[in-house]
Formats: sequence, structure tokens, C-alpha cells
Amino acid sequence: MTGPLTKFFCVSWMSVVGIIQEVVIRWSVLSVHAVIYTSLAVIKTLYAHGKRKTKKLRDGDEQEEATDDIFFDDTNSHIPAPPWTAVAPVRIPLQSCNQAADLLIQWFGPEDLKRIVGGEKWWQIRGLDGIDAEWIAEKSHLRPSSVHIDAGRKYSEEEKLVMSMEQLETTMLYIHGGGYYWGSINTHRYQIIKYAHKIRGRAFSVNYRKAPQYPWPCPLHDVLAAYLYLIQPPPDAAHKPIHPSKIVADYVSPMLTVLRDLGQPLPAGAVLISPWDIIPPHGFMNKPSVLWPMDPIKEGGRVARVHSDPLLKPCHADTPDADNNVTRDVPQVPPTDTGKHGDSTLVGSKQETSSSSALTVPQEKASLFGGKSQPSKVLMKNPRDVPLELRSQIQHYATTEQLSHPLVSPILQASLGNLCPLYILAGDGEVLRDEIIYMAHKAADPAKYPVREGVIRDGLRQRENVHKFSTPTKVHLQVYDGTFTPLHLRPFADYAYHSIAEFAKRVTQCSAEQLDRNPFPVLQRMPEPDVPSGAMNNQSVRTHSVTFLSLRCPPLTGRHADDL
Repeated sequence: MTGPLTKFFCVSWMSVVGIIQEVVIRWSVLSVHAVIYTSLAVIKTLYAHGKRKTKKLRDGDEQEEATDDIFFDDTNSHIPAPPWTAVAPVRIPLQSCNQAADLLIQWFGPEDLKRIVGGEKWWQIRGLDGIDAEWIAEKSHLRPSSVHIDAGRKYSEEEKLVMSMEQLETTMLYIHGGGYYWGSINTHRYQIIKYAHKIRGRAFSVNYRKAPQYPWPCPLHDVLAAYLYLIQPPPDAAHKPIHPSKIVADYVSPMLTVLRDLGQPLPAGAVLISPWDIIPPHGFMNKPSVLWPMDPIKEGGRVARVHSDPLLKPCHADTPDADNNVTRDVPQVPPTDTGKHGDSTLVGSKQETSSSSALTVPQEKASLFGGKSQPSKVLMKNPRDVPLELRSQIQHYATTEQLSHPLVSPILQASLGNLCPLYILAGDGEVLRDEIIYMAHKAADPAKYPVREGVIRDGLRQRENVHKFSTPTKVHLQVYDGTFTPLHLRPFADYAYHSIAEFAKRVTQCSAEQLDRNPFPVLQRMPEPDVPSGAMNNQSVRTHSVTFLSLRCPPLTGRHADDL
């Protein structure tokens, strides 16, 4: 009993630490009243979690379940909205979902739907007859007297609330983060409330389907349906059609490329906060994953030595016909200090490696996007080592073979040009910082940052997009020193919320001539009294179409913009 008891108290203590961190984070970005409401919900969550764990301990039940994790309670607990906030839950109907499905089917085409996605039906299945969503605004911004009531129709209180938001000019389509498998409107409600307050508008947040139950492209399907619901609402919707020029979207880079490719109207602007722009854990396809070293597991395991499938030689991932010799499994040479399994890179990296002398077989044409793809392979630094292959899915969101698809990892799009203005925020300490910076450059100068040849070779649409979308996208990039995300640390959080709100108001309220000159607001030091004078030192740098803003805070440490 000592083991389970010790484990219980360790888990409980970790839960308490997590709860304290959450309260501290929310205290740093929210008002006192919001913190009180949040803290009560957090305490309730911790109590319910501890009660359930104690019962299992008392009953001697040592079987682990998903509900044992504190994050299960945190994600599924109801976070009440403060009394000054207007919240109207709605359900995006199947009509909008079907419209979005039609667009995705058109984007993929019949061949890619079969080869990459696995069909056109399974990802449209859902447990509800629509998508749960919420309209959020501040009550002081509403004008109930302006609501036009149709005498022949009976309205619910939620519908009246939505109708009273019509006069609000700026609309934010908020898609919460969480790696496509965690989070909900509940976990992000107070962030959404803060945005609605700052932009003096309304926010529309969506509970999209999440992996692993609903993997890619299910979340993309739901996000696209939410956007269509705003601009092309069904006849019985409580809100009127919202012009795309009045919408600013959040966390939606894959959706933007689908809309652009199909000639659909884009929103006025998009905010990307620490975007997950490339999903493979190997970053730019040539950096070792932090998960390595990983020794091969027994036969039938997730990781094993290559023994049956062809393997491309280094530097030829994009030109598979350039070399017809491939490596097969051979007796492993004892690795040297520089050639352990931990020293590995993805096949196709630019790292110099020589080939081992081994049994060879003819090389078949490989695809980056799945279909008849072979298990993903990892090339060892030691040329005498037998390469490893990943035989099972390494991400919740998509299969291993789908990770390099442009709608899974947008940074692998043939072009990120011709998009609406992008407002990108990143932390200096996050793992994908370099990829985020690269994405900003790639969007701002498509010709200077071309995609790898394999992406163009395997995708007809990507081949077309290289030349079709060559106009640079206007990009503003903020990199915050000493933090993994700018919304979780003061004074950065205040500045981040303020700058996002100013961008949203500018792109939705200024004239086309003004936006053509500069869609981004001129930012000064955060004007709120709780930020000490001189606490921030801002440096702005412009290179081609990208505006960089480095934010430094003296008490924190980290690299500065001129180091990036």
C-alpha cells in the first residue's frame, strides 16, 4: 500500500503545484474579479480530483485511467463567466459543416483524398449535430435597444443576446490552442473575454473536435465551418452575415491557405500566437528530436531497425531517382561515441553523411504525403549504423506520414504569399522559435524562401501555388525575451493583449488605402499604470515586408532581437 500511497501524494502535490501556477498565470493577465472566479473553479477542480483519487486509493484500485489526470478535470470543468460579460452559447449547424467539407474535398481532389486523407467521409463524422461555440462580448458594449425583433418569430434569450452584439464592428474568430488535442472554450474563456474587452467588439470561439478521437483534418474542418458560419450564416442564425473585412482570426494558418487557394474571401487579418507551424519533432527536418536517444524496441515495437523497406541516401529525399541503391538491415557495427542511436537525423537532411556498404534493392518512388508511403526513417550519423524506422504514430494530431503535408505543417506550403496581414507573436524560449521566425520570412518573401522540391513534386496544387501566389504577405513579428509564450508573463502579457487588440481594430476599421500602406498599428509602451515606466525597451526592425519587434524586460534574461 506504501507504493500507491506515495504515488497518490506525489501526484496530488504535482496537481497543487500546477494549480498554483495556473492561478499565478491568470492573476498576471486578468483583473481581480476574474481571478476570484477562476480561483473558485480551480479549487473546485482540485477538490473533485482529490476526492476521486482518494476513493480509488481506499478501494485499492490501481488501474490507471485517463480521468486520473488533473488536466482531464481542468479541461472539462465549467469556468463561469463574470457578471459583466455576455456569453451566448450556439451550435454551428451541419449546413455550415457540409459547406466546409465541400471546400476541403475540392482542395484535396479525389486522388489526394484517397491517398493522403483516407477518404471523404470518416472525418465528417461527429458526436453532435453541429459544433459547439460561444459568442462573447462585454455587456457595457451592447445596445439591446437596437435589436430588431420579428413579431412573427419567437427568440430565445441567447438569440436576443447575439442580436444585441450586431452593432459591434470588430469580430474575432478565436480558435484556442492546445496542440489540437487539449483545451476547450472553458480553458481559454478569460483570454477571450479580455480580447473582447480590448477590441470593444465581439469574439466567436469554437470547441472544435480534437485528436486522438478526431485527428487531422477534423479540427481544420471545424475551424473552416466556423468561419463560413460567420460570413455565410444559415437563414435561422441569430446573427447577420459578417463581412470578412470585419473579422480577425486567431490560430488559423492552415485555414487561410485553403481559403486563398480556392478563391474564398480572407479575413481582415490573422493573429498567430506561438503557432505550431511545423509539427514533426525534428523541426526543420534536419535537427535531432529531443526524444532521442531511443533504443530499438523488440520485434513488433514502435521503433526498429530498417529491414524491409527502402531507404533514401542522404541529400536525395527530394530526388529519389538520383540513387537506386538503398540500405537494408545488416549486422550492426558497434557504435562509436559519435555514432549512437541518439545521434540521428531525418532522411533528407542536409547533414553530410556517407553511405554504408550493404545489401541493395531497387528504389521505388517515395512520397512525402503518405499514400503508399513506407515507415518514416531516421538516418544515423555513424554511416555504419543500421538506420531506424518509426513504425507507429508519433503525434496525436496526424499519422507520421502526414506530418509533412502542407495543411498539417503550414511552413511546408509551397507559398505563404497572398495572405491577409499576419500578426505573429512568439517567445524567445520556445522550442519552435526558429521555425516561427522562418515562417514570418517565408510569408513576407515567398521567392526568397522556397519550399523543398519534394513538396512541389508530390503535390499538384503546391506546384501551381509556387507561381500563382508570389505577392508578399504583410507580416509583423514580435519575439518576447525570456518566455515561452508572451501571454503568460507580465509585463509581456499586458503588452501582447494590447498590441493584438490594436491590430484587430486597425485591420477591421481603417480604410483600404491606410491598410495598403501599413496594416499594423504603431505601438508605444503599454499605457496602463501597472507597468512601471521604462520597464520595457522596444526595438523595431524592418526587413523586406517583415516588421520585427523585440521586447525586453530588465528582470528577465534571454537573447535579444539582434541575436536572432
